[in-house]
Amino acid sequence: MWPATRIYIASTRIFMDLRPTLRRATSGACTSIPTLCARSRHARGSVARARERSDDPGPKVLFSGKSEFNGNLQVLEIPDCANLDPTVEELRGFRVLLLDHSDNIHSMWRKEAFLTKSYWDYMATLAHLSPPGCIGILGLGAGTVANMVSQHYPGTKMQGWEIDPVVVEASRLCFGVTSLEKEGSLVVHVGDALLRSSTIEGGFSSIMVDLYGDGVLLQQLLHVEAWQSIHHRLRGGIGGRVMANLGMSPRPIDGWPVHEDSVNTIKALSCMLEVFDDEVNVLHIRNMDGPRTMNVLALTGPLEGLQEAWVEGLPIALRHLAADYRWERWESNS
Repeated sequence: MWPATRIYIASTRIFMDLRPTLRRATSGACTSIPTLCARSRHARGSVARARERSDDPGPKVLFSGKSEFNGNLQVLEIPDCANLDPTVEELRGFRVLLLDHSDNIHSMWRKEAFLTKSYWDYMATLAHLSPPGCIGILGLGAGTVANMVSQHYPGTKMQGWEIDPVVVEASRLCFGVTSLEKEGSLVVHVGDALLRSSTIEGGFSSIMVDLYGDGVLLQQLLHVEAWQSIHHRLRGGIGGRVMANLGMSPRPIDGWPVHEDSVNTIKALSCMLEVFDDEVNVLHIRNMDGPRTMNVLALTGPLEGLQEAWVEGLPIALRHLAADYRWERWESNS
């Protein structure tokens, strides 16, 4: 996610200072920008004025709403122009979804082909590790990973669950989800992704899990029952996998202390080990907000041959993802 001026990054809880540089974090549902939210708050009070000013390179408000799940919700478009504020340069041309009191960026999208430089890029690669069939997305948000999959793995069928109807409305109006629905690559469900009934007949070929609330991993994912429910929704006997974004890595980096939120990551991994017969692999991705933390993606299934299959199946635009990282088995004493 992308919080901003003195704002907590949703799942990492890193307290940002106001700085003239762009910072990213890969944990949780998004990434962060130091001045975007301050500029967006200005935009909330002067949208009409901003639209009248053709020289204003600031973000433009495309959608605003209130949600019982996420509070204030807003979609901003970052202009693709030469005099863009350098703090948001890497978001040139993107639309971003801001949620709740912290103004976290929950999803991002642009009309042209794009990379997020965040965990969404890695989650999309489940598509080429998955057997044929429909992939389930539990925690669809505004459809960032669905757009990534459709872009890099055309023809993939997906069904996604998002509990917030206002987020779904924004995704259809501003994030290209309507096009995915019309072309038949994505079916969108408004509802609780953790209900066992949130599935399809026969089960999914593989499942993505990206479920956060108030910036932290959902508490249900710290209990075995939630993962049993998710496992139950895989189609049996075909080698389907579950890939989950679990937030902060418990692995220390260069002497920095392990982040406090990694306790939840370990609990979720322990539950996954119990449910998936000790076949849980992890990818520790260095966060882009600095050298101090890493993010964890978990992937169920055999480790043997995984790295090779992952690297060989990457499309050209995603091959750089394998340059610095290897899947490894997660052990209960890791």
